[in-house]
Amino acid sequence: MMRWWVAWAVLWMTAWGIAEPASEPIRPGSPGEQFFWNEYSSRFIYPPAFYIKADPSPVHQRYRYTLRAAGMDERWTFEARVPYAPLTPLWDELPTGQTTLTVESLTATGSVVRVVGERTFFKAPSYNGPYGPADTPYAKSARKALMFQYNQPHYRHWRRGEPGYYHYGCYPSKTFGSAVRGMVTLAKHTEDAQVRREARAAAVFVADLLLDMAFPGGTPFAGLVPTYDDEHRVAQNSDWWDDRAKGRLMLTEPVDSASSLLDLYEFTGDARYREAVWRMMRTYRRTQLPSGTWPLRVLHATGTPDAANRMIPARLILLLDRLIEDYEAEEFVEMRDRAVAWIETHPMRNFHWEGQFEDIPRCAPYLNLSHYAAVDYARYLLRHRKERPGNVERARELLRFAEDQFIIWEPPTLRWSNAMTPCALEQYWCYRPINASAAHIIHGFIEAYEAIGDALYLEKARSLANTQVAAADPETGQYRTFWYSDGTNKGNNWDNCAIDTALALLRLSEVEGDEPSLRP
Repeated sequence: MMRWWVAWAVLWMTAWGIAEPASEPIRPGSPGEQFFWNEYSSRFIYPPAFYIKADPSPVHQRYRYTLRAAGMDERWTFEARVPYAPLTPLWDELPTGQTTLTVESLTATGSVVRVVGERTFFKAPSYNGPYGPADTPYAKSARKALMFQYNQPHYRHWRRGEPGYYHYGCYPSKTFGSAVRGMVTLAKHTEDAQVRREARAAAVFVADLLLDMAFPGGTPFAGLVPTYDDEHRVAQNSDWWDDRAKGRLMLTEPVDSASSLLDLYEFTGDARYREAVWRMMRTYRRTQLPSGTWPLRVLHATGTPDAANRMIPARLILLLDRLIEDYEAEEFVEMRDRAVAWIETHPMRNFHWEGQFEDIPRCAPYLNLSHYAAVDYARYLLRHRKERPGNVERARELLRFAEDQFIIWEPPTLRWSNAMTPCALEQYWCYRPINASAAHIIHGFIEAYEAIGDALYLEKARSLANTQVAAADPETGQYRTFWYSDGTNKGNNWDNCAIDTALALLRLSEVEGDEPSLRP
């Protein structure tokens, strides 16, 4: 049950609303000291600092910052000694909307030497919730969504032990791994004996399919489940094919299937699934680079990297942590710690939280940021908050980054005018409201609430969850991937996104003191 003071705080926020101050910058850049991570960023909740070159003119003395809001005559100005100062002095005064920044070099008397930089961006609304409420309990909504998956044609085949082809089966580690996780969860949260039995059967059938697809012993990545369905064994059709994916393995993706197989082992007790997870982790240990991470994508026949990009191993670290904590798997401690050290010396230093998705090409630094690895690493820091001073504050900063760049709290006026809000965007290359993105950040907010007791994190999680309940199909319970009020992309739905969302809502229901399997 929620602590009484948290429940009181939530009730107070619900009655009166709460606007969170958004005047603290997130990892502001400084030449030679801190990387400028926001070169390609287009929107901000918190005040940004942009890289603008200094004026070498001998008469230059200081810089004037001028902010202009679209459609308004008013100007907001302040002065600073450097051209890359955070916009903190004026941020709270600045209205939300499209904004243009101009930075001018000034002489000692205030004359303009030259314009040294300009930047246009969108100032996004900060949290002013709670938003909602949900008209259906979270657990009830989640179970209905899982039942929708259970009744899909491909799931009906799996329940009978038959192949069931699915369009996004071309990404088996991700989508088939999520099917295992979803059916295990449904079996745990239903009171219908037949549904429980058939959901378990579907999970076992798909898990066995994943084991059959895994790379065989003697190959560079023995035991790992493929990222791409090279042989078109489980995809509904073959028109998805992209030659850039053929023969490739993206090393972020087998983590999903490994986590799901571990869930199934814990549910069934079948040692085959536990052994498969250990086999996969030992392959990761064998292929770990001296730096502590892995290539992002490789030719699986040879192990040769197909790009210079490196995997951000935050998701793998969480799985290794689970094995170490729950199974006393000490053999993986060194691998985890080396992966943690790599994150500390790379994305935690340069803030390059690259979007690493199986259907997105590799790209230059900062061109495609995402919240996924940042939130996962925030969760790791919160779980290990007693081991290093500052872990809580660093986790908070990562969650603020995720919120700043990827959460829309209130209706915007840019390209997301038809988005259902609050919502969360996925990555710069798919800057769209995605249910799984909201679910992922909900998990981060829940862990922050549980670790430090800040009720605002719980309320933010509830606000995102309330949109999901509202976005669900009222008849079928389906969780559509894209949160658009006008049905945009209505038919483009990913099973794994729906399942991830259902799991986030079930967890939120548990945190609030409900009994998900008994809730009406």
